[in-house]
Amino acid sequence: MNKKFLIGISLLVIGLSFVLPTGFASAEPETVRQHFTANECVYMITPPENIVSGKTIHMTGQVNRNDVYSNDPSIFPDAINTAVLDIFLNLQTMKVNFTSTTTIEIPGSEGVFEGRGVGRVNLITGSTSGIGIFHGTGEFEGQTLWMKLSPGDFSQCEEGAFDATHWDAYLISP
Repeated sequence: MNKKFLIGISLLVIGLSFVLPTGFASAEPETVRQHFTANECVYMITPPENIVSGKTIHMTGQVNRNDVYSNDPSIFPDAINTAVLDIFLNLQTMKVNFTSTTTIEIPGSEGVFEGRGVGRVNLITGSTSGIGIFHGTGEFEGQTLWMKLSPGDFSQCEEGAFDATHWDAYLISP
């Protein structure tokens, strides 16, 4: 994928992040937004291929299996998130930009949520931010999962987790 395409997708997802929570996501009055939070424990399955270009390292193809622990299983149950990441590390600024292509599976269900996430990490200050938007398939057809990402709680994670991510999320249903 070229860099302009990734930037375009990132801007689209960021734009949608402002639209969805404010109520402009649907003109249909029966749309239901249910808020929940979750903690995601990130485990690497396949390490990335590293490509160095000037002062940037592009890490591509990293596959993660993430365990998601919901604070409200009645809205969104615990899940498994499989993500393929593209990561750009600027060695001069020590900032990381990432995109993920993600499938979120709820064990025992007949459907998944598929979509993309984007984010930034400042390795100097430790600040992290990101968003994701995912559309339901199968029994989740018509539902959208929107989330804001921030640093999570490692205490729920098993040994081997290299990251923990907090979801501040909405499940949007027709």
